[in-house]
Amino acid sequence: METSVQEAPHRFSERFTSAGMNPKNRGAYFGDEAAANGLVLVEAKSRDIKLYWLIEPETELIHASKFFSYGGTESNAIADKLCDLVKGQSLACALELTGEDVERMLRDTPVISAVPEVRREAFIVVDELLNAVTEEWPRAYVRAKAAGIIKEYGKGKKRAPGFDLAEQDAKWLSLPRDEQIKKVEATLDGPIRDYLQSEGGDMIVRDVEDGRRVIVEYVGACGSCASSTGMTLAFIEDSLRSDLYEGLSVIPY
Repeated sequence: METSVQEAPHRFSERFTSAGMNPKNRGAYFGDEAAANGLVLVEAKSRDIKLYWLIEPETELIHASKFFSYGGTESNAIADKLCDLVKGQSLACALELTGEDVERMLRDTPVISAVPEVRREAFIVVDELLNAVTEEWPRAYVRAKAAGIIKEYGKGKKRAPGFDLAEQDAKWLSLPRDEQIKKVEATLDGPIRDYLQSEGGDMIVRDVEDGRRVIVEYVGACGSCASSTGMTLAFIEDSLRSDLYEGLSVIPY
């Protein structure tokens, strides 16, 4: 890593902490989802992070990127920023990124490291993940070609609207805040709220900040349940991202 930057021995940057606590790219893509849209799914894992990239087979453009981490906020921050950096990039450009690039993008100021010196080595996982992508891409491409995905979509077949990320961003973010809250509430009504109520709890949508952060308050039994900030939260977040907008993060009040 660089040695010319000033170190912050006892703290992480605000950007790093925010990305670690509220990652917007957490989730996964699946083979049938990629195939239905004529994209190649590349899965790559290193340590406690697994990447899911959807790549245009003809142009090798990275159409979308998500990750899942078995670790804590540190792994979340690194993986989330990597996903941000590769979206819309060619595969070749993405594979030129390094852990240093990700660390720089997580700084609050250009000259102060995003993490304490003792944790800078954590960014080595970026290089390991990109090496894993390099190895997996040819195999994923061959599998997609054998399945006829590349040939079929080379004839101009349109993809599902949910995969037009720029259009999706603009449509959701242009909605008034009250309308965004209504749509979140509508998505929660049904299986999600039924499950919470069956456990003696419920959820109140407090706000949608900047169109990206859904502030929720657990009530009843859910307020003291450990899973409300774990698997339950992840399931709710994935549902909202799938139904409404991929950039949403759910934050307990």
